[in-house]
Amino acid sequence: MTAERKISFQEISAAYRKEVQYQRKMMFNLQLWLTLFFLIAGSSVVVIYYAKALSLGLVIAAYVALVISICLILLLGYVLYKGRQNVERLIANFRDNLHEAGLSTKDYDVK
Repeated sequence: MTAERKISFQEISAAYRKEVQYQRKMMFNLQLWLTLFFLIAGSSVVVIYYAKALSLGLVIAAYVALVISICLILLLGYVLYKGRQNVERLIANFRDNLHEAGLSTKDYDVK
């Protein structure tokens, strides 16, 4: 038989804070990837513009890179949008749980 252990609100608060920090860190990493793909898309446009007369292969590679980077920009934008919604729901859930327990949100604020 296992003894059940009650979890304190301090432990729950620490877990929520840790999760929110982790989610925000991952969103920051996605923003860095988004920046990289913006740079790749911009570089592809420059290569397409200036290398038309030089090499057909280079222009084709630039078009491929442009299409792939635009698709990834759209995908990462959507993921960041959903990630922000998820963090907001997580914080709202935590505050709702505090309210149901009759505790002040000032003592357990998650930013």
